[in-house]
Amino acid sequence: SQVFKSCAGLRKLTIRKGIKGIGSEAFLSCIALEELIIEEGLEHIGSKAFENCYALREVTIPKGVHEIYDQAFAACQELESVTLPRGFKKLGKKVFMACKKLTEIKFDDNEYYWQMVKKDSDWASGSRIKTIRCSDGDKTCHDISYRALSFRRFCGGKIFLKISRKTIDNARKNVYNIAR
Repeated sequence: SQVFKSCAGLRKLTIRKGIKGIGSEAFLSCIALEELIIEEGLEHIGSKAFENCYALREVTIPKGVHEIYDQAFAACQELESVTLPRGFKKLGKKVFMACKKLTEIKFDDNEYYWQMVKKDSDWASGSRIKTIRCSDGDKTCHDISYRALSFRRFCGGKIFLKISRKTIDNARKNVYNIAR
């Protein structure tokens, strides 16, 4: 933890394959950090790991990362693009708080699996995120919340958790069409 905290000269960072986690506040207030490359193998990003990295513009979270803890990217004022991988599981509190330029997140899976991601109720507070770009099309945050609620009520919620991915996708399409 806090390994490079407030390292003002750090401009480019590559998290190499084999690193399992980034500790809390590891790169907090690295105000000049512009480029972040994360190779596969990482599993989680600790709380406040990149908070106040003002110059950071883009973050692509690789396959294998399952959780981003509280305020990990808070106050990254130039952050415009975030991509989350298929299989991602949890977003902590205020992960993107005060990321004023971040208006959308790309999620490399469909809307149903975006709903399965555990999200703290204020995961996006203080940001301007309005759209989630899922593999099955763009969704506004309002549409996603409403559809998920309707789908879970109609289908009985967790009934699909032990069924294959293909079956879930087909069932979701059919149930959505029936509900319309």
